[in-house]
Amino acid sequence: MRANDPAKARSTIRMDDDVDQLYAVVKTYLARISREQLDEADSRCWTDIITLTINLEHAGDILERVATNILEKKITYRLAFSPEGLGKLENLHSRVILTLQLGLSVFLNSDLRSAERLLAEKERFRDLERSYSYAHLDRLAG
Repeated sequence: MRANDPAKARSTIRMDDDVDQLYAVVKTYLARISREQLDEADSRCWTDIITLTINLEHAGDILERVATNILEKKITYRLAFSPEGLGKLENLHSRVILTLQLGLSVFLNSDLRSAERLLAEKERFRDLERSYSYAHLDRLAG
């Protein structure tokens, strides 16, 4: 987002292909498991795994779209984010990383404290995203 590096943007876009392949492998593996033969705990684990992989694949698609937009619009036309806008994007990025870490902690450890923090962070993220969107529109209008 800072450097306008087309090679980095293309590399990020290609990473989604790896995520898609991993998702397909996990989905195929889970599809071969008969859920009817699983006990309640294993069935819940099966559901947690497929939910996580679907969400990670969806996140990969979003990042691919963002990187494509940056490449096609920002980099191609040599545009730059305002310092304020870039700071807000960097803040959102750090919060996405935190949310991912909390989500993985909840998934791997069934950690209730992390789950509570994750829910609170997701709510703060939504509020912050909305606030930043309005501020961006205000900067554009100005």
